[in-house]
Amino acid sequence: RWSHASDWREVMWALNAHTVFRAIAYDHRNGGHFQGNTGKEVTLEEGRLIDLVTTNPRRTNGQDPLAESYSTSLKGKALSYRTRWERIDADGLLTECADPRPVVA
Repeated sequence: RWSHASDWREVMWALNAHTVFRAIAYDHRNGGHFQGNTGKEVTLEEGRLIDLVTTNPRRTNGQDPLAESYSTSLKGKALSYRTRWERIDADGLLTECADPRPVVA
């Protein structure tokens, strides 16, 4: 069946609201250079989508620490990492996915 994109987004939101997701930081860099923990993965957030949206809404202004890539400045050094999202199924299976949080206009 065909539907409008906005209708589809509402349906997907309802289906995924109680699904558990997690955001993993990797590829850590300091001033563009690899850091000692570059190979390590750090869980930034984990929880039901409805809770993640409440605590960390998706921002488009470059200040979203759960975005695909994030960078901030600390004492003149650019610290950055990339973010990978995973869906955690009821049986514990992890599936890589896109950022599930809706874009807030």
